Amino acid sequence: MVYDASVSETKLNNLLKTPLFRYVLFTALVAAVAVFLYAEGSAKDIAADLYKKQKTVSLEPHRAVYDIQLHSVKSASKVINVNGQMLYSLQQTCDGYLANHRFNLLYEYTDTPGMHITSDFANFESLEEDKLEFFSTRSRDGKLFEEYSGKASLDMNGSGIAYFERPVSKEYKLPKDTLLPNQHTLAIIKAAKEGKKFLTATIFDGSDEAGPLLANAFILDTGTPVYPVNASIQSSEGEINSKLLETNSWKVRLAFFPLESDLSEPDYEMTVRLHENGVISDMFVEYTDFSVTQKLVAIEGNEQPECKVNDG
Repeated sequence: MVYDASVSETKLNNLLKTPLFRYVLFTALVAAVAVFLYAEGSAKDIAADLYKKQKTVSLEPHRAVYDIQLHSVKSASKVINVNGQMLYSLQQTCDGYLANHRFNLLYEYTDTPGMHITSDFANFESLEEDKLEFFSTRSRDGKLFEEYSGKASLDMNGSGIAYFERPVSKEYKLPKDTLLPNQHTLAIIKAAKEGKKFLTATIFDGSDEAGPLLANAFILDTGTPVYPVNASIQSSEGEINSKLLETNSWKVRLAFFPLESDLSEPDYEMTVRLHENGVISDMFVEYTDFSVTQKLVAIEGNEQPECKVNDG
């Protein structure tokens, strides 16, 4: 999935994402919904189709700019303001897709000086969807304080190995039916086009040392904004006219859980307006102590390469 969000004060060691919900008793709800909706299709079934290259959806290369603003904070939070921008780019090469997320954010606090955080996360996913290379850096007030890099590979069953080269050597075994970022986005879109309402999957994107994640997605098609009812959002001036937005779209609510954790609550949650070409036109991200909105303010297509077809 296009996993883009912003960093929590208590989660500065987790990468800012765009893949991708704090429900009360969320775990119980997921379990109940899964029982009723499992027959509609699981990530396992959809992953099998993807591995066999039986795809009916594709991702549109593009670049976009999102304004990020604080929406709400919990009473115990020391955060009083978050604002900035995210620049996202998806480029297609003859071998795969190169995705880049760049965040430029200012955090303000009640009892300490504000911090300027910049974060870059790039990954390359092969067209065969069996290999991933990832690299990320994060700086605080211009000084680098975090860096990750590594690779992952999957076999035909979706199981494999993820290897971190930085900051220290570390290896994860990826369970069967693991999805890489683009695979997860395609799986959600495919499920939505088939009218399914729930998708659960194990994903790996290399964004931090947490390793693979369990991602639960609720797929809705209400046509309403993604913000909660109590959100106070001012409409941006002007209108974005782009054929990239003239597509079917769905409101998708996701929760992400570290796979190697006993915590019952999600690490973070998000609600997005996901288009069938992979574009996200609206986003609301919830962390433990605060939430932010990510509003699309500019978008344009990226050129696709001219690749020679090997006829064997």
